[in-house]
Amino acid sequence: MNTYRIKIFNRELNIITDQTLEYTQKLADTLNERLSEIISGVGNLTLNDAAVLVSLDCLDKAVKSEESAQNIRQQIKEYADDASKARQQALDREHEIEKLKSRIKELEDKLSNHFEQTAKKSASGTVFVPKYREEPKQNPNNQRPANEQTSFFKK
Repeated sequence: MNTYRIKIFNRELNIITDQTLEYTQKLADTLNERLSEIISGVGNLTLNDAAVLVSLDCLDKAVKSEESAQNIRQQIKEYADDASKARQQALDREHEIEKLKSRIKELEDKLSNHFEQTAKKSASGTVFVPKYREEPKQNPNNQRPANEQTSFFKK
């Protein structure tokens, strides 16, 4: 702690503070200016009345500053919460992408194995017909239905 002797409106005061002399003197100079402005502006105020008005003005600014700081802290908290949610959603999406990539790899391997087995069967003389293809329907005696035309022109 430091002890300084400062002058406020022609009154010398001893101040004990952990601030520097320069900072403390700057505060004292600002207070002297504000007191002078109020006393010269109104004229019939005492030093005590002027000090009360300056104190009231400083308190008003401090309360408004605290409210503003609280509002900013609340906004920062909301932004941090939003960022956290977005980060979690991104991680969830990355996890989902990895699962899908794994599933794609699994299906590609399955398909590759299926084609390898098909190629082995084909090489041994067995013909493989995939299940998803339909065999053409055979018409007995290779006859066409009565209503089927072979040409666009009628005969």
